Amino acid sequence: MRIFRSAAVTLCLLLLGGCDREPAAPAAPATPPAAATVAPASRELREEGVLALRAGDYAQAAELLRAAYERDPANYLAYADAGMALSLSSEYPAARKLLNRAEELAPDDPVVLYNFALHYKLQDELEPAERYFRRLLAVVPDHAWGLYGLATIYADRGAAQPAMEYLARAVAADPATATAAREQEHFAPYRDLPEFRRIVGS
Repeated sequence: MRIFRSAAVTLCLLLLGGCDREPAAPAAPATPPAAATVAPASRELREEGVLALRAGDYAQAAELLRAAYERDPANYLAYADAGMALSLSSEYPAARKLLNRAEELAPDDPVVLYNFALHYKLQDELEPAERYFRRLLAVVPDHAWGLYGLATIYADRGAAQPAMEYLARAVAADPATATAAREQEHFAPYRDLPEFRRIVGS
């Protein structure tokens, strides 16, 4: 597996309802229009599930998020986040079912697209991960962690030039991606390159 789980959590949580806590991360509005119609009790359960996910308690997160979408089956964010919790627990078939449901309800939502991309990235399935990252960038072109996701895919494939191009765009959108690039193994083969050092400031 080429992406560390701790890093995956960091990346996914930039979009899991925490945009107000990560102001530098370009993302969807804190309350997407379709989510505004979700029952308040379901929204509250989803928020509790996201907190559990942030804390690394994936089992508790999955339970809370399941309760959220059972309370209101229109809560696509709860499906998407529950899918992420199960993905981080390596329960991939169950995660995909939930992500599929989220996509049916909101096919162009950035949270859904990002979580689906990470679902595949965690399994080292680079082609579908790339498709979802590109769909995400079609909706939010300067999404820092979507750009970073593509940079890691190119890096994993040994394609240095596009990896550096996407990494530079990611860092310009959110400097936190530079820290991730310095720490993650995706870019280990490139750390002595002058361009990499220039981009991440090392």
